[in-house]
Amino acid sequence: MDPKSLAMAAKNLQAAKMFSLASCTMLWYDIILTFGDEVEKIWKQRFTGATVLWFINRYALPLGFIVITISFHDPSWSGATCNRYVLFPEGFKLVATTAIGGTAMCT
Repeated sequence: MDPKSLAMAAKNLQAAKMFSLASCTMLWYDIILTFGDEVEKIWKQRFTGATVLWFINRYALPLGFIVITISFHDPSWSGATCNRYVLFPEGFKLVATTAIGGTAMCT
């Protein structure tokens, strides 16, 4: 790879990392901002299957997003670590799709 292409790849990687970090930060900021409404409208209602799916969508998915963001920013991972991790984002997408779709169907 020539130096110009390498520099462009490094610049694009840095931009992607900053976008990922900003997205994660905004997601958690939104969760904190709307927590009071959540307590009133969700926690004080009858507990149903839709509630379980909502909590998965609201908390498990953002926690998984933190794992993905940290892995994206950690350059010290070995090949073996990457091989063990590689299925996590795909499984995460499956859980996310199920939780979001299930919540939409139940409400």
